[in-house]
Amino acid sequence: MRSMALEPGQSTIDSCSCRQRPQGGYVLQWRVRPLNGERPAKLTVQGNCSQAELRRRAHAKTEEFLATHGRPRTSLWRSSDGMRDYVLKETIPAIEAKPDSKLRPRTRKKYVELLRLYAEAARRYPIADAATSDALEEALLSIERGHGTATAKQVQKVVRKYVVAELKSDHVISVNEAIGLNPDYTGDQRKGSKPKGGQALTRDQRLRVVDHLLSIDPTMPRGARGRYTAEERTAKRLLVIDATLTQATCGLRIVEIRRLTRSCVAEANGMLLLEITDEASKTRRGRMCFVDDERVAERIRERVRRLPADGDPYVFGAPAAPGAMWDSSNAQKAVRALYDELADDLGIPLLRNVASHVWRATLNSEWRDRGVPAEVRSAYFGHSVEVNRQYYTADIDLSVLAGMVRPEPAQAPSGRPAS
Repeated sequence: MRSMALEPGQSTIDSCSCRQRPQGGYVLQWRVRPLNGERPAKLTVQGNCSQAELRRRAHAKTEEFLATHGRPRTSLWRSSDGMRDYVLKETIPAIEAKPDSKLRPRTRKKYVELLRLYAEAARRYPIADAATSDALEEALLSIERGHGTATAKQVQKVVRKYVVAELKSDHVISVNEAIGLNPDYTGDQRKGSKPKGGQALTRDQRLRVVDHLLSIDPTMPRGARGRYTAEERTAKRLLVIDATLTQATCGLRIVEIRRLTRSCVAEANGMLLLEITDEASKTRRGRMCFVDDERVAERIRERVRRLPADGDPYVFGAPAAPGAMWDSSNAQKAVRALYDELADDLGIPLLRNVASHVWRATLNSEWRDRGVPAEVRSAYFGHSVEVNRQYYTADIDLSVLAGMVRPEPAQAPSGRPAS
């Protein structure tokens, strides 16, 4: 059944049912659309109280959400407009119009040059997509490859202050994901000097990481004072472990992990499949991925079994608010901390210097060595819009692909798949 369309500021509180919790009390999950008309958000409240009290809390939470998220836009620009157009027609003229008392002429000229570099790097994306941490990092890394690390870092600083912050201030976007962004810069390298495909682990290193993550007990000790309870810290620990396991066996981007919902998980031909929707994909072309390890597949199934019965909740939702999407900045920080830990525990120093993209590069290299054609790999990993226009995973038999990259049957028992 198609969900009802919400007007800006409207919520589904009164049409949603309160569900009983096994431990007592109720939980209520609903949607609310920000005042600027952006995509509705999922909110949740729960507690040991009456249903009437729970709805009162839900209305209060909705009012708080509307007051702090997606206020009416004060700009004529929309999130669906092109980022290149915004930078060229809005940001650069604003910089050029600043008086010398605000920006020295030399600085102003430099900023315009940097902004033109960014406009070209972000030319394929609308504002809403270009302002995400993943797209920002992609643009900055492409600038680094062509102009060096120092220039890319200068672009990052200017874009954060004069592009993304302004879009947030004008309520064209609701979150400034440029804050805390830490791109995986490779050093002062020029175009053509960076290894194609990025840095990758060996197959043995990847499998050691998977084995180690599966052996970790995520339970966090009680008693420590802080903002989060032991249960919430345990949920966060399990979340980053399961997300990394999924990336290490499927090659998904972190943004695709964060946007994965229950309806995207399916079983077919003895395999657990994950659907990357058009909306979740960076290239805006959906695809199907399979989980290349039955032990990891079972971890994902367990996450799905723990989800609320109503709606289409996130499989890897925020640890302290499972009904909400995992925040991009928080996800990056959690992943970074885990990689540093793995580097020490397993003696793999490369993990200190890479981002979550390392799993895509690693699997791509493994599959290349196993004879998977370049066009199939490009389609599976969703590498680029250009490639996906020509090759699309709907044309790929995932059973055949699975057989190429893992000799054992898809219904493998627990235990690491044979090499």
